[in-house]
Amino acid sequence: MNAALVSSKRFVVSEQDFQNLINEGSLESLIEFRFFDPSVSTEIENAYVENGLEANGPPAITHSIFKVINLITDGIFIALLMMISLFIVGISLLCVRFTIVAKIEEEYKEIGILKAIGMNSKKIGKIYLSKYVFLAGVSSLVGYLLSFILKRPFIKNIELAMGKGDGPFLGIILGALGSTIVFLIVYLYIKSALRKFKKISPAQALRFGAPISKKKVGGLSTLLLNVLDENKYIGIKDLIFDRRIYFTMALVLVLSVFLILVPMNMYNTIEDRSFMGYLGVGDYDVRIDVSQRDDIEEKATEILNEIYTDGRISDTNLLISRMLDVELESGKIEKLKVEFGNHEKFKVNYLEGKPPIRDDEIALSNMIAKDLEVEYGSKINLLINGEKKPMKVSGIYSDITNGGKTAKAAFETNAGKVLWGVVSISAKEKEKSYEILEDYKSNYPYAKVSDTKEYINQVFGSTILSVGNVAKISAVVTLILVFTLTLLFMRMIYFKNRREVALLKALGFKNGDIHKQYIFKVLIIIVASCAIGIILANTLGELIGSKILSLFGAVGINFISNTLISYLLVPLGLLIMVLIATTLSLRDVKGLKISRFIKE
Repeated sequence: MNAALVSSKRFVVSEQDFQNLINEGSLESLIEFRFFDPSVSTEIENAYVENGLEANGPPAITHSIFKVINLITDGIFIALLMMISLFIVGISLLCVRFTIVAKIEEEYKEIGILKAIGMNSKKIGKIYLSKYVFLAGVSSLVGYLLSFILKRPFIKNIELAMGKGDGPFLGIILGALGSTIVFLIVYLYIKSALRKFKKISPAQALRFGAPISKKKVGGLSTLLLNVLDENKYIGIKDLIFDRRIYFTMALVLVLSVFLILVPMNMYNTIEDRSFMGYLGVGDYDVRIDVSQRDDIEEKATEILNEIYTDGRISDTNLLISRMLDVELESGKIEKLKVEFGNHEKFKVNYLEGKPPIRDDEIALSNMIAKDLEVEYGSKINLLINGEKKPMKVSGIYSDITNGGKTAKAAFETNAGKVLWGVVSISAKEKEKSYEILEDYKSNYPYAKVSDTKEYINQVFGSTILSVGNVAKISAVVTLILVFTLTLLFMRMIYFKNRREVALLKALGFKNGDIHKQYIFKVLIIIVASCAIGIILANTLGELIGSKILSLFGAVGINFISNTLISYLLVPLGLLIMVLIATTLSLRDVKGLKISRFIKE
């Protein structure tokens, strides 16, 4: 169990080990409740504390905190996979549309013949529909069966933390339902794309074949011809003539850039040191936690006094957390974990407002503000020794520790039970942080001493690892997908334009010239797609990623992107995949028989 999130850590040991350890520490009472109505958990917790019942362990761990833990460890991983899956389905639909359009244009004359002998568009559509539906059905079934083989790496961590379910039947049913939904989406999309048959004229199809675009470059033609050589001019002209087809390819590449960068940006963000501010933790080097003692405040102050005399330390701060009562406007009394001290030092990230400075100011975490239904600038009443103390909400901050439900105040008080104390340390020389950590560990064995990296790893380590794995898998899968789809796209475009290619060769253009025309078109598409994809990843992607992270309390996040990866390696990787695929798709240019296609 994540200690920083729930203030509790448990181990399962054998009976023999338990007997060996029983005299080494103190016993805790572990009391669990199951309610008919989960919404009363806060009331029960308050009533339990007020009646002074056994409470020698950490603060109560509620069902909402368990949900937060699950969201942090596995929820982000699942949400990212769902996002990637949806985008891949979207890319696949674009490819299906392109395939159908290209196939119709390739078989335009055959379709015209079928219409000429009396077969209506509906029947012709059924012929094509049956082929594509069969392929979609087989693909859905194969994908469903493969999921049972490939699921192990994805659910291994979930089973380790949560255990196995009662049986596999629910997973089998939900998996089948998901595959069926994907199949139905593809089926409806194919059916919609095949409406193009209604627009085909038998006479035109038999006489001229597929219609040639009548779009013109206009006045731009002369300008382009003066600026560019013949191959680049023809490449741009083809892009404009067949812009609907190339737009589909560009859209696929834009989505591919998006799919690679969003998980990578999320990984860079949560791995970065500055992300601590969104977790409710300030930016310092060493953290010392004192808890589960009767003299927490005295022991924390003792550590602080030594720190003041330590020349290796540049700055320090002490925060003491107490459990206080808060009265809402409705008159209802709730319990609130309030952290007292100087909140100007090692500040966390505030969504609104600022840290509390005056005695009548209090800052609330985003989750507790929603629970109490108060906003920035609102008024609440703290109950200090039975008396009301009016407080103004000076700010709303992001926090996930202790279930994400905390508050901060700056006035001095002895009221309320002391829950824990935190001493934060900033070293003058960062490389001496480990030395400081080891010294204070040995000097104060009753305290938990950890450096920032270790603390973040304890709180967020499994999530960082999961998101990193998703980012790598997404990048590899997307690059393979881009290579495959580009090969398919360019191959179909080449087959569609073989007559034009033959005409160019008859006019004296060499094989290398035709390659240059296609490569130039691809370069324009990849540059434009990467630029748009990067912009979308840094705007829409940040919005989506922030929504995912906000599910467990980390809100108002600004993504951190790796400049080298985002602006160099990703575009370069996509460019290499696209160029290799384009070169392979044009391997038949050399053997193209001019006489055959000129005759047609």
